[in-house]
Amino acid sequence: MNKNKNVLIAGGGISGMVAATLLAEQGFKVELYELSNELGGKAKSRRTKNGNPIEHSHRVYSKEYKTLLPILAKIPDGDGYVIDNLIGTVGAILSNANGEILIKLPFRQQKIFDSLEKFLFYPIWNVVQVLLATLIFPYKMTRVGIPIKESIWCLFKHIQFLMMCEQRQEKLFSGKSYGEFLEIENKSDNFKRFISAFISVIVAARLETEAIGCARLFNHSILEMRTTIKGFEHLSRTMIMNGPTSERLFKAWHKYLTDLGVDIHLGVGIKSIDTNNNLVKSFAFTDGTTATADHYICAVPLVVLADLVKQDGLANIDPSFLNVDQPKMEWSNSVQFFLKALPTNNATFFQPGVLNLHLDSPWDIVSIIQGKGIWENVEMPSDMPYVLSVTFSNVHANGVVFNKPLIACSDSEIFEELLTQMGFVDRHLIAGWHLDYELAIMEEDEYQQKKRFLRSHLAGNVYDGKRMMTYAPLCLMRPNQKPLKTVSQISNFYLAGEHVDTYYRIPTMEKAAESGQRCAMQIMRQVDTSVAEAMKPQDNDLIKPFLFVQRLDNLLYEWQYQ
Repeated sequence: MNKNKNVLIAGGGISGMVAATLLAEQGFKVELYELSNELGGKAKSRRTKNGNPIEHSHRVYSKEYKTLLPILAKIPDGDGYVIDNLIGTVGAILSNANGEILIKLPFRQQKIFDSLEKFLFYPIWNVVQVLLATLIFPYKMTRVGIPIKESIWCLFKHIQFLMMCEQRQEKLFSGKSYGEFLEIENKSDNFKRFISAFISVIVAARLETEAIGCARLFNHSILEMRTTIKGFEHLSRTMIMNGPTSERLFKAWHKYLTDLGVDIHLGVGIKSIDTNNNLVKSFAFTDGTTATADHYICAVPLVVLADLVKQDGLANIDPSFLNVDQPKMEWSNSVQFFLKALPTNNATFFQPGVLNLHLDSPWDIVSIIQGKGIWENVEMPSDMPYVLSVTFSNVHANGVVFNKPLIACSDSEIFEELLTQMGFVDRHLIAGWHLDYELAIMEEDEYQQKKRFLRSHLAGNVYDGKRMMTYAPLCLMRPNQKPLKTVSQISNFYLAGEHVDTYYRIPTMEKAAESGQRCAMQIMRQVDTSVAEAMKPQDNDLIKPFLFVQRLDNLLYEWQYQ
């Protein structure tokens, strides 16, 4: 074992697991600590007492996940690999609660070209796809009452953005909100409502969220501006697992880490960080133990990191930690409805494998039916073969039935509100349901007594003497908020998670994976630079839309500013 190859990782979510995987594969001795009793962080799934599968929210995988997908492709699972468990979604529907389809977004299977065809025709084909989307989009927007003039302006604003190099994007739009990027104050009310709902139902973002991440999201979703990773051209554009996430992904990943020699400690969270000058000396854990290593990775949620920063004085060493608690935290939680059969009155909307974006729902709802017909070889209660998974985020908006925000509603009121906002008519098909296991409701007096002992959370306002809280809030950067860097000024201390600077600006599994990869690469550079460079994911550059224009703009940018 080479010198300086011991790594200690706090946090067993996707970012910590990616870092542990990449480092262990290169011969590092890795110890991984996770507060929960299983790996997976926010993405893990569970089972109710009667065997129904539940998740913190449904999980959608993009073909352009160039960090996460290659890892899934090397984790053994039965006779194949975890990536074999991904199946394509049929498409997405943007709908309203009146049973009306506003916009259809079919997810087409991408044609696989040979090398010559790829070189000659694929770049042209991608441009044609964008032109078609540009022509069709304004017409579709008339379905939601948006003037064609505003739709065309919106498209060209985003096309102009994607033709810029990343440096120019940062220079022009860093510090701006998405609302400022779109000059939203000058647009119609229908335009404001659509854009606000669109980014909210997909990733719980708001118009106040920083512009760059939201603009990239729009281009990926509407204009289908997506890269393809070499070797993954055959995958569908948007995918889901063919079973509950922990059973199809994290169980196999845990075994893979163990086989690599990673020492995994479950049920043990980080308690404090001991430093000396600009070095971490040790991590202390909730079970009373202390561990040391050459390198330390903190892959915990931002709310946990903020507590550590305040407690252990990390900002005295690295001033960038001073604003660690400033990013906007949003709610994003779920409910699973267990169905006896598929709905009939709303069959167009509620079909297995179809993402439904309920644009006019005050609580910004996204739903999908999974289970029979989608999941393979998954044990399910025989009388409840389907799972309607519903994710909501705008918990402070008043509902349409009780005129109260979600955090002020009882369980029965949440049940009624969600189904009404989705326009779900066939209530008799619901055999049971389960509210997100990351949510909790507590009497205010009890909360005040216990809050300092509760694990890190985001609490809502008090209603009727009770307070709802989520243990898994999303971190969305404000326009003027600088994300934390992977490498801190504490020289052997590295950060991973949704609050860390990556190409992906919006919280996703890919953002978490990319942050974990960056930690691993930074540590490897200190040991073997060639190995770190070889780990970089490779885009299939020939088919990346507008790559030539972006590179040309990069040369122009360097000439202008350097």
